[in-house]
Amino acid sequence: MKKIPTLCPACSSMLEITELKCPKYSTTVQGEFPI
Repeated sequence: MKKIPTLCPACSSMLEITELKCPKYSTTVQGEFPI
């Protein structure tokens, strides 16, 4: 399994997750989720 990137490749700022998706039902949850 790949590791989640935590830094922006362009400027090295911290990244945040903005969307989570269920692979079974394609339900998505959007928001700002810090890593």
